[in-house]
Amino acid sequence: MKLVHDWKDWPKWTSTWFEAAAVAFFSTIILAPEVILQVWAVIPDELRSEIPQSWLKWIGVVLIVGGSIAKLIEQPWLGCKGREK
Repeated sequence: MKLVHDWKDWPKWTSTWFEAAAVAFFSTIILAPEVILQVWAVIPDELRSEIPQSWLKWIGVVLIVGGSIAKLIEQPWLGCKGREK
């Protein structure tokens, strides 16, 4: 196994942010589901009524897929083009 040349920048990668959010989301659902219910209760009624409940089950999946897509997109703030050497 060989690391990518810019492995030290992994905290800056957008894909890392998406994956960390997915881990946090799924961990919260598993370990403290009441927190999700408390967060949902704090959201204003007007906003809650705009979010279809069927979308809620897809939040984690969207975060994981977003992380995969982010790996394919150039991230200029990293100071390099793609994953070139």
